[in-house]
Amino acid sequence: MAELAAAAEGPPRGRTPSPGPGGAPGPPSPRAAGAAAGSAGALSPPGAARPPAASKWVRLNVGGTYFVSTRQTLCREPKSFLCRLCCQDGPELGSDKDETGAYLIDRDPTYFGPILNYLRHGKLIINKELAEEGVLEEAEFYNIASLVRLVKERIRDNENRTSQGPVKHVYRVLQCQEEELTQMVSTMSDGWKFEQLISIGSSYNYGNEDQAEFLCVVSRELNNSTNGIVKEPSEKAKEEKEAIMSQGAAAAREAAKPQDRGWAWMVLLAAVLLQGLTLGFPSCIGIFFTDLQHEFQASNSETSWFPSIMVAVLHGGGPLCSILVKRFGCRFAVMLGGLLSGVGMVSSSFCKSISQLYLTAGLITGLGSCFSFQAGVTVLGYYFVRWRTLANAMASTGVSLGFTLWPLLSQHLLDEMGWRNTFLIFGGILLNCCVCGAIMRPVQLASGSLLQSPKPGEEPGRRAEEAQLSNGASPPHPELQQQTRRTACFQILQKYLAFDIFCQNKGYQIYTIGVTWMMMGFALPHVYLVPYAIQNGVEERRAALLISVIGFINIFIRPFTGLLSGHRVFTGRRIYLFSLAVLLCGLSNFICVISAEFNVLIIYCVILSIAMSGIGALTFQVLMDVVEMDRFSSALGLFTILESITLLIGPPLTGERSY
Repeated sequence: MAELAAAAEGPPRGRTPSPGPGGAPGPPSPRAAGAAAGSAGALSPPGAARPPAASKWVRLNVGGTYFVSTRQTLCREPKSFLCRLCCQDGPELGSDKDETGAYLIDRDPTYFGPILNYLRHGKLIINKELAEEGVLEEAEFYNIASLVRLVKERIRDNENRTSQGPVKHVYRVLQCQEEELTQMVSTMSDGWKFEQLISIGSSYNYGNEDQAEFLCVVSRELNNSTNGIVKEPSEKAKEEKEAIMSQGAAAAREAAKPQDRGWAWMVLLAAVLLQGLTLGFPSCIGIFFTDLQHEFQASNSETSWFPSIMVAVLHGGGPLCSILVKRFGCRFAVMLGGLLSGVGMVSSSFCKSISQLYLTAGLITGLGSCFSFQAGVTVLGYYFVRWRTLANAMASTGVSLGFTLWPLLSQHLLDEMGWRNTFLIFGGILLNCCVCGAIMRPVQLASGSLLQSPKPGEEPGRRAEEAQLSNGASPPHPELQQQTRRTACFQILQKYLAFDIFCQNKGYQIYTIGVTWMMMGFALPHVYLVPYAIQNGVEERRAALLISVIGFINIFIRPFTGLLSGHRVFTGRRIYLFSLAVLLCGLSNFICVISAEFNVLIIYCVILSIAMSGIGALTFQVLMDVVEMDRFSSALGLFTILESITLLIGPPLTGERSY
């Protein structure tokens, strides 16, 4: 067992002993032995930590490998060699010590582990790799009489079983959670042994608070014998065992394939609504641009900071969202985001200055929208594999619905009850993100791995340290512990911000920089198109209709783009479709230079919406092609925080007279 196996610390650097007979480490060099022999009256070498004579702990150098144990453990057998070696009550057995003060014992360290564990726990634990005859030889050398008798009995039993023919077994199948598995296996007794582990699901692909469940197959030798004849298990028992194991394997296969069917389509519907509520929401801010200017007596640049902060935080909160997803799961992140979005818009209805609006509607609502939107995108990658491209394209139609409905609803509510009451109603609408999050139940994943992430509040590396102590090795040096913590912090930073991917993956690096630069002007039409049209004589209701035209065309073009990019012809070439859409988006802005009439602006909105459809449908799909899916959440976090910088400074950089 891992808890009972004796682990040891290797010899000091530069003092590796030469191999002895049988491959065991040989005795130390004569120079080291001489130094150890004279250590009773000589000073220790610099840096050598020699424990005092009355120390509770005893350090043993067995064949060049160090072991640490207590005097109480070593003195369990009063007549043993180890007791006479370190006992304080009587005269110590003469033995050399090395420069660290450890007792030198010229024996094979491989077989010393079972000896030490027997003195600790009173049980004989022998790994399959070790021969029982070797343990017997060491037990006789150390003069541990009870262990000698126990090993001889086991050898005799093994010889009897071999002479009686093949050993028969009886099997049991136990169900347990992952946190109970180690304890169950380590406490098995009465001859029961572990045989096979089968995962039956309940392990979530994201978040680490939910425990996996396993079927644990154990066996025991069948001892029901009469006159030396062992009864063989019945055919029915064999069939039951095979049926249970096949059912467990089938359950594992079913748990590993929840994608592309069933509840996945409900999750897709929730993702559509989420993207409409979050990513589509900033499109309506331009409707309130003039009213907010008059209310707070603010300039174009000052007012544009409000939507800029919202959009920048929506994209830049990715790393924090990644931490939430890794820690608590997508469902929690989506519901928390819905709560923050609603609270932010309700608070903004009571703002007395434009700076307060930056905090409430800009920061709080933007952060909540970020949590809901990015967690909703992440969960689609787990629910869809075959239809992932189509699912992302369908989910992005939610943005189109938001672009279509938010401006129309905003203009109607603004005309009827003013911007403050409208923001109050918006807060209630955004709370529906919590309902969408409730639908996104975690995905079951069948995995045979028993490795667990550290629990909340547990220090990285703590489990490894506990494993070392339980195996008998010396605890690490404090300086090494501090260095380990620094390394763990750096690894966590890499895990959530994907700096390692950015430095090593050239495709991800180029794609991120290109999209970041594009985003500097991407949000400008949504902020300034409506006030630009109004200033050039277009009626307010017709000006609000321009944003709705962009969203309406997106509804039909985005799914088509997703289907087109999913064709085998474009496998590995989606980046070219994305680049074509970006080029068309940039060139379409020259249409506004021709004329500001309503008909010309309609043509501009049609061309712009086609380009935006390609960008919206392919942005995250191309990112999934560039990075591995298990690092997508972290890659998305860094990707969005970099593009949020240009989204933040883009609208204010347009100046006081931007249209």
